[in-house]
This record gives sequence, structure tokens and C-alpha cells, in this order.
Amino acid sequence: MRTAQAPFDDVRVRRAMAHATDREGVAEVVGMGTLPLYAMVPKHMFGYSEDVPRHEFDLDIAAELLEEAGYPDGFETEYYGRDIEIEQDVFAYQQSLYREIGVDVAMNTMDSTAWVEATTRGESPMAWLSLSARHDPDGILSGFYHGSVSSPDGRNFTWYGGADDLIDAARVEMDEQRREELYFQVQEKFYEDAPTIPLFQPTTIRANQPWVKGFEVGQVEDTYLYPVRIEGRGN
Repeated sequence: MRTAQAPFDDVRVRRAMAHATDREGVAEVVGMGTLPLYAMVPKHMFGYSEDVPRHEFDLDIAAELLEEAGYPDGFETEYYGRDIEIEQDVFAYQQSLYREIGVDVAMNTMDSTAWVEATTRGESPMAWLSLSARHDPDGILSGFYHGSVSSPDGRNFTWYGGADDLIDAARVEMDEQRREELYFQVQEKFYEDAPTIPLFQPTTIRANQPWVKGFEVGQVEDTYLYPVRIEGRGN
């Protein structure tokens, strides 16, 4: 959500949209073992924690927040999406839920090239952002949610920079435990300010022979072969 323009410049509206998002339902729509995602750091990535607060799916809370923000009857807005089936399916599911709290979200569908140009120019009140192959939280946070990379100069479509100090501190922290604590604080800040709504993460499935040792499968679509070794392979 573009936090620099109404109605998404009001944190209560953003929290309402987060509470009106059914991540469990979205994961079912996507299928293939997809996991719901409630925080900025996905499962199996450094910094992930089950203790990060989350916006549970609750349309009553969402409606109350909209009323507090001065939108008792909801509002109209627009979502910029690509002509990709999974995006279309997820949006259609969520569109019906948003309507239940009075929020009418029209979908502006375009090809990927037009989508990049439009979102970079700052035309999109809401947009879909897919991230993959990020092994460390900094790849997500510094690359897409730091104020210094806000569009049109970068890929931060939200224009949010409220966690910049924490992101910067975590990026250079050498103590692993302290760094993990900082990423927890980053995720708490994103929960409080709700500039974006994490939706889901795909499940990664890979197979290997029993004589391949040290190969670990995570869920962030990266493959690291440095620790892999071959033991006891027959001729």
C-alpha cells in the first residue's frame, strides 16, 4: 500500500486491510503446499520468529478500524496487478473479502513491463510484489522496504521508511544474537505500521540421492552447494 497517499496514509486503514486479509485462505487458493505468511521474514530464513505479532483475519476488527479512521462506509481504491494467473486468483479471493468491509478495490491488470513502469512512477495505491531468492532478511528489507529505495528511484512502492534505523543497524551488526533481536524489532515495527501485507510463501521441494550429504532445503528458493559433499557413492 502506498503510505504517502490517502487513504493509506492512515495507519488504521492499513491495519484494517491487514485484518481483512485471509492468509490461510490465500494459501489454499495458491495450493501446492503454500504457507501463509504473517511477517516480513519468512519461515526458514534467519530472523524468523513465531513470536512476531500478527494481524489475524478478523473482518469485525477491520470494520471498526475503518470507522475510527473516518471511513464507516469504506472507500474505493485501485490495485495494480500483472496478467498472471496466480495473482488474478488471489486478488479475486481477497477482493470479495474487502467488499465485506465496504472497500471496493478495482483491479488494473497489465503486462509485467507496464506494471513495473506504473508502480515505479508511483501510480498504484495498491500493488503486488513477489520476492524470491533472498537468503538473508536484508535482501528483502534494504532492497524493497527501506526509505532510501522508494520509487521512482527504487523498488519500495510503499514509500515507507519507518524502520530504516533498525534495518540499517541489523545490516551491519556482527553479533548474530543481537542481529536476530534487531530483525525481531523490525518485524514488530512493520506490524505496528502495516505498510505492506505479507501473504504467502511457496513450499520448496527438492530431491537428492542418499550419498549427497550436507544438502539442506529451505523455503526461500535458494540453493547453496558450498557445504555439500559426496560420500559413499557406488560405481
